[in-house]
Amino acid sequence: MKIMHVFISMPVGGAEDLVMSFLRAKDERMQPEAVCLREPGVVGDEARAAGLPIHVQPVARRKQFNPFGMIRFSRWLREQNVDVVHSHVYNSHQYAVPAARLAGIP
Repeated sequence: MKIMHVFISMPVGGAEDLVMSFLRAKDERMQPEAVCLREPGVVGDEARAAGLPIHVQPVARRKQFNPFGMIRFSRWLREQNVDVVHSHVYNSHQYAVPAARLAGIP
């Protein structure tokens, strides 16, 4: 099962630490990955350097919601064959929830 954790960016914080523990865990049944919608941030950069699956899809470049970016993100989620989308903070919810619904992903 491929689970995509969605962030705008991954600065130092609790949600980022939680997802890092998911990414490091080894379980054949789950394939956790993370995507940042603006930039990887400090934690994202460290995770990428460690070879962990951190993607960047720059669809939220500004603070104002980008509906076309959300549609592009939805297409990307489908292309990645994601089974579950999980967002962790309010700003990422604005993109993750409608994009996942549009792509038919829980």
